[in-house]
Amino acid sequence: MMIRIYILIVTLLSLVECFFTKSGTSSFELVSRFKNATQSSTHGPGVANRAVDGGTNGNYFAHSCSHTLHGWKNPWWYVDLGSSTTISKIVIYNRDDCCGDRLDGAVVSVGNDNVSPFRGNSQCGPTIRSRSLYSRRIELRCQSEGQYVSVYVPGTDALSLCELEAYTDIQAPEVLCPSDIEISSDVNQNVHPVRWQPPIVIDNTARVAICSKPSGSLFEVGFTKITCSATDPSGNEGNCSFVVHVKDVKEPTLTCPEHITVNNDVDQSENPVTWNKPTVIDNVHKDISATCTHASGSIFDVGSTIVTCSATDGTGNVGSCSFVVHVIGQTFLSDIPTVMCPHSISACSDKSLQPVTWNDPTVVDAVDIDLVATCIPSSGDLFSRGSTQVTCSVTNSFGNNGNCSFLVDVTSPKAPQALTQDDNASDVTPGYMTAAVVILGVIVLVLVLTNITIARYYKRKCDRLSGGIIMKMEDNNASFN
Repeated sequence: MMIRIYILIVTLLSLVECFFTKSGTSSFELVSRFKNATQSSTHGPGVANRAVDGGTNGNYFAHSCSHTLHGWKNPWWYVDLGSSTTISKIVIYNRDDCCGDRLDGAVVSVGNDNVSPFRGNSQCGPTIRSRSLYSRRIELRCQSEGQYVSVYVPGTDALSLCELEAYTDIQAPEVLCPSDIEISSDVNQNVHPVRWQPPIVIDNTARVAICSKPSGSLFEVGFTKITCSATDPSGNEGNCSFVVHVKDVKEPTLTCPEHITVNNDVDQSENPVTWNKPTVIDNVHKDISATCTHASGSIFDVGSTIVTCSATDGTGNVGSCSFVVHVIGQTFLSDIPTVMCPHSISACSDKSLQPVTWNDPTVVDAVDIDLVATCIPSSGDLFSRGSTQVTCSVTNSFGNNGNCSFLVDVTSPKAPQALTQDDNASDVTPGYMTAAVVILGVIVLVLVLTNITIARYYKRKCDRLSGGIIMKMEDNNASFN
């Protein structure tokens, strides 16, 4: 009676274990329990199904273990899983009441062969030979597919199994992709190679993930989703994804027509000024059209008019070019060329002299075209620290001169809160000198005003004294008379 109660308790515990195994707390699913088992012979109550009934008690006399007859050559045992299954782990519970060494030389295999000695099956784990494996629990790892899990022991001793558990892998690999990648395209290139670190795969068997595009592939400008997946031998698949963004940073390149010169004596209403559309080339987008400030076929006033054309690609980059339409209507003896200088330039250098370059100024003239201004200093010259004015001038064929100017400001880099003593002196001394000059001026002004006030005071006093003396002398003269 006590033995039956014990078997019932073991069975209930096994059912609880099976529930938690299938509920996702384990990465393996037990697939052999309560399946039909067969063995080469049977000794007493040790039927084959005892090894798959869920009881792991190591005492044969507790009716928990299978047992073949003694003296039968090459005993064997196998369980029918019902269908072909990928087995990843096999756990054997050996006897612990005695006779644990009877598994010496046992071969555990998985396959579709159910005829001894099961040569058509794949061996799972090593052959059981070392006595160190005769522990209570023997675990074997493999990745073998088949309908039968067999145990074969060459020799004449009996084969006894207290429990055999065959597991299939049910855990999907966890795949960790790299972060999204953002990169700028190379100039004039519509594809760009992009590399990344291989995804990390966390799994009990799978180790490598395969991505929809390998690292180092060429990517077009825009957004591309990359999916990486890993599949274990049991068919469980895990995946992840990330985005590769190749940014277009190159503006379209425009080629404008050459400068155009027409004579106003010809009626423009009948012969308007026309030109071919500017060509637009972009590294990514096609069929981009340019828009000009004046359309081809427009009527132009006498003089020079700058026509600017621009085009915008699909990512918002803007390119432009310009040309001049020059309408001759009279001799412009007094016209002065218009020279348009670049904006002031700031440069930072740790050298005492720094080369600075700029684009040539734009020159527009009512008579001559293709005039080029000369700048002093010239583009590419060496500039010392401080501000230097650059003057650019041009003279047309009538001797009229036009000019413009801009500043080149060269400064030295200084790290915040890291000024040397000389730096502090050069920065602070001018401020003290200015303050000293102002104070000295105020003192001089006060002294001058004080002197003026004193002089006026004594002058008035002298005037009063002189008047009194004169009046007294007149009185004396009168009394004398």
